[in-house]
Amino acid sequence: MPIHAVCPECRSAYDLAEEQRGKKVRCKKCATVFVVGAAAQPPREETVREVEAVRGRAEHSSPKNVVPVAPRRSSARDDEDDDREARRRPAPRKKSGGLGPVLLIGGLAVIALVVIVGGVGLIFGLRWLTKDEAAPTDPKIAAGWRPVVQGNQANNINVNKPPEDKQPEDNAPVRFPVVRDDPEDANADGAPVANGELARAVLRKVKRRTALILVTIAEGHASGTGFFGVEDNVLVTNAHVLGMLNPDAEPPKTIDVVVDSGVPDKEQKFGAQILAVDRDADLAVLRVILRPGQESGTIPKPLEVKPASDLMETQKVYVFGFPFGPQLRTELGTAITVSNSEVSSLRRDGSGRLAKVQVNGGMEPGNSGGPVVNADGQVVGVAVSVIRNTKINFAVPGERVRDLLQGRIKEKGFGQPYYRNSEVIMPVTIQMVDPLTRITEVSLDVWTGDANKPRPAILGEAPKILPGDSEHKTAKLVYQVEKGKGKMDTAGKATGDVVLPPLPPGKVYYVQPSWVKGEKGTREWDRGDMHDMQPVERKSAKLVLQQQKGERTLTLETARVLDVHGAGGRDLPIYKEKFNAQIREKTTDVGSTGATMKLQYSNVTLAASGESQPEEAARLKNLPGHMSKITAGLVQDPRGNLQESSLDVQAVPVESRQQVLTLNAQTLQALEALAVPILKPNETVNYNESWTAARTLTISTHEIPQAASFTITYTLLGTRKNAAGREEAVIGVTGVANGPSALGEENQRGKASGTAVVDLATGQVTSAELTASLDTALNHETKATGTLKVKLKRTVQ
Repeated sequence: MPIHAVCPECRSAYDLAEEQRGKKVRCKKCATVFVVGAAAQPPREETVREVEAVRGRAEHSSPKNVVPVAPRRSSARDDEDDDREARRRPAPRKKSGGLGPVLLIGGLAVIALVVIVGGVGLIFGLRWLTKDEAAPTDPKIAAGWRPVVQGNQANNINVNKPPEDKQPEDNAPVRFPVVRDDPEDANADGAPVANGELARAVLRKVKRRTALILVTIAEGHASGTGFFGVEDNVLVTNAHVLGMLNPDAEPPKTIDVVVDSGVPDKEQKFGAQILAVDRDADLAVLRVILRPGQESGTIPKPLEVKPASDLMETQKVYVFGFPFGPQLRTELGTAITVSNSEVSSLRRDGSGRLAKVQVNGGMEPGNSGGPVVNADGQVVGVAVSVIRNTKINFAVPGERVRDLLQGRIKEKGFGQPYYRNSEVIMPVTIQMVDPLTRITEVSLDVWTGDANKPRPAILGEAPKILPGDSEHKTAKLVYQVEKGKGKMDTAGKATGDVVLPPLPPGKVYYVQPSWVKGEKGTREWDRGDMHDMQPVERKSAKLVLQQQKGERTLTLETARVLDVHGAGGRDLPIYKEKFNAQIREKTTDVGSTGATMKLQYSNVTLAASGESQPEEAARLKNLPGHMSKITAGLVQDPRGNLQESSLDVQAVPVESRQQVLTLNAQTLQALEALAVPILKPNETVNYNESWTAARTLTISTHEIPQAASFTITYTLLGTRKNAAGREEAVIGVTGVANGPSALGEENQRGKASGTAVVDLATGQVTSAELTASLDTALNHETKATGTLKVKLKRTVQ
């Protein structure tokens, strides 16, 4: 007798043969594998354990405790509710009785014919339904979502995983769903809802265009929200929903986009490609694709995105999304949530540009990437972050979405200028964000001028020429849009060797990129910045460290930013620390094994922000004065490597000694990282020759010290004469983090880059700059993203 089976995912019903009971089959509609006869487990409401995503920007200026509205991760329950299972198990069909012998005999022939024909069809159907596929072995797992991250994986976060979906291979042909409006959208009643705020037609339209996003990332599985906007098949969300806010982050392993989530007979699930990631704005652009084996599908037309600068405080807005994601899943799926809110502030950055829209509530973890719309259903912002335990929520302004889709600069790279015959050449590489391939040209304006006169970004009209400027020359770069593989799709890159004008004494170079975008061919200029880079001769140099007794003055500037986030209930703030000092470096003894030096601090300044107890804040306030009381001993080996030998802290109060020790250790690590080791003593180093050294960098603050091991690569870029006529070598510095995290696991990701200038007469570094970033785990429940910037100037005799 056939048994009745229901797919636990999409609720599709099947009549299967009795011998299929207890076996695994695949649903024809949603491809979920389940066990025939196993009771479907309805998801239960659970206590929400919030897991916040992180911002990794060094320039992040959010107030204390600001965190992104995070992808939702939840823990699964393994216990079963036997009573509920019994109630949901299909009831056995009652056997009919009382049929007369005549009817029984007369119907046997008909029944036999039906059984033969139906059995043949059923066999073929079951063979398709149960074709080869790895299936769960536990009926409890087959009936619902299951935990896939255990123990120390993903910071000990237990997360739930939906049934695995096949993702397109890198070289597989990509197919797209059809874009069209639901006929019901056009016929929807446009009358206002009961409260008179949002028309029913508008409500329906925005709901249809808001999608649930499910991703598989390194830490497990997460969810967020996205919306179709601006153009057909353009899905906008947050970068942190994809786990890609950090520059070193890998793309998600899988991305699923659920359209009409929780709507009976309409829910559809698709795959997605990443077109672009804007980490500064915490935005990402996706394109929806059909999954392997998916024959067709439809997605809605896009929403209109408007500038948020037209908003007013107290104006009503509406937040659409999927707070807590699958945690609120029911039998019919994860339904969308719509919340009322209102604009409470329009926050601008230092340049006057609208940076954030602050709204009064309406967002929860899982709302990330969802649309914030006005009463006309126009998107004015993208939900991005909240301040915990308040109604202070933030959205990315709509104009940032439009800027991203139109194309903009992602990263600027200006190489070391060099002489080529009678010309000065500067290698240039500019990375562009160009998800819709709208950019048609990228150029670079160059000129010489007086120092410290940066030019603002401007749209449409050429930048003004200021007194003291040379002629502004424009170099057109070679621009190419590169098609990526797999989930990363498009990226634009502009390259070229730009001829620089002659550099008069007392002047500096300025560079200002521009690009042409859109159908109207509008040109936009980025900020024009000063670049005090003297050209070099691309030739070899003899690096020799001449250790001599005497004194030198060092000027050191360090800036650290640490963004800490945890899986527990408390959000940690962004720590920022700036340390500046003049250091007297005195060489007291020189021998065959190296030189002995003493360091003394003066003119120390320390600015720190973050979370500190009152007594800790008081000690920090006195720390600069205490630093001037210490003397640090160093040993420099013949190759130029530094090692601490002693530290006298007797003049420092006992309660402040630990802070002094930590700050001094961080300073010495910075000096060591900027100390260029000699590759081959008394031998010549060729142009573009490289060598490496191990260095330790502290990418954190005094409150949360987090050291990381880096392999630093030094490359000779050439030589030049400075203003005093001394010959010096320019060294390129790059590095990657290569050590374990605090957990003892190889899960640190980081990089470093900069330059160092070496005086060839003494072998001492006279100036250097280094920027390093790190993404690491502090413990099983806390992760950190940090940056370190160091500048050094040293006088030589």
